[in-house]
Amino acid sequence: MTRSGASALIACLAALPLLAQPNSTFQQGLLVEPTTWTVLYEQNADQPGPIASMTKMMTSLLVLELIEQGKLGWDDPVTTSARASRMGGSQVYLRHREVFPVRDMMTALIVHSANDVAMALAEHVGGGSEEPFIAMMNEKARELGLQQTRFHSPHGLPGEGKPDDVSSPRDLARLGRALMEHPEARRLARIQTLPFRDGKFILYNPNLLLQSYPHATGLKTGTHDRAGSCVTATAKKGEMELIGVFMGATGRPDLFREVERIFEEAFETWEIAEPVKKGTPAPNPLPVAGGRVPFVGAVAGADARVVVRQEEASALATALQATNPPAPVREGERVGWIIVSQGGRPIGRVPMLAIASVNRASWLQTFWDHVWPW
Repeated sequence: MTRSGASALIACLAALPLLAQPNSTFQQGLLVEPTTWTVLYEQNADQPGPIASMTKMMTSLLVLELIEQGKLGWDDPVTTSARASRMGGSQVYLRHREVFPVRDMMTALIVHSANDVAMALAEHVGGGSEEPFIAMMNEKARELGLQQTRFHSPHGLPGEGKPDDVSSPRDLARLGRALMEHPEARRLARIQTLPFRDGKFILYNPNLLLQSYPHATGLKTGTHDRAGSCVTATAKKGEMELIGVFMGATGRPDLFREVERIFEEAFETWEIAEPVKKGTPAPNPLPVAGGRVPFVGAVAGADARVVVRQEEASALATALQATNPPAPVREGERVGWIIVSQGGRPIGRVPMLAIASVNRASWLQTFWDHVWPW
């Protein structure tokens, strides 16, 4: 579920709701194809609400980024503080001063949704306090453009005198997309059970979709009294992977059954089409204004990916649109677009990039080009 420009359209389809009526199983929901950000279903998708343990997606993302940056190692020891050892809810019962490497802590965090592990990691990164880590969480939320998201803890467990962590389905889908770009997060999110502490404790994944739905790939659940039952779910069938966020449900079994139904309906209705592949040459050279040569060859700079109804995939059309940029033009610079349309309606575009540089014409050449026709 990469966000790279090489695989995503610059323009996306508008929301295409799967369900005609609001769903009563949950209060807020969103289903999206993340590489094109095509919204297939939404219900109160920008309404913020408590997110419970889905907070741990941000905790996981920050730790994984620190590891990628070389600021944290998988084998670095993490010592459990007295406060972390007293966390309630889902936990692995860390003891005060008990030490585990980051790798084991991350496994327990993502697979088992352990609150004590979330606190231990936050304090480790924050130099002994959770507050610097929470500041990092909110800064990352701003960086990702999560407008309805506020974090007050690294775990999502309600605290006395503290507000709930809140977000919206649209924000959490963006956060889930960012997290699933990390292979280790993908791997751990699919694990249902795993031994911990030398087999003395078994980690259980609370995401029941992994048991009931063969196409499920993750990602994170959350439950407490004010949040209700929530899930950020990912599933893949064929070449298409989807992210769904559903919040405020009254019961977990009903929620998971409805999420599975929505995913399956989407997979049966929509597909990803790629009418243009990256590197496809333009049928004709594209013009360059004031260049030493008037035209330059071009190739598609990205895959043109669109989400369409399965019966409409063959009806897509493409058209070349020149932008006639002024010289000088450098190799790899955009000189036009390929427009993807359906039924005469543009639904996306990808850039056409010059395959060579074109220098500006000299004054003498410009003069001669104007005189020659006469």
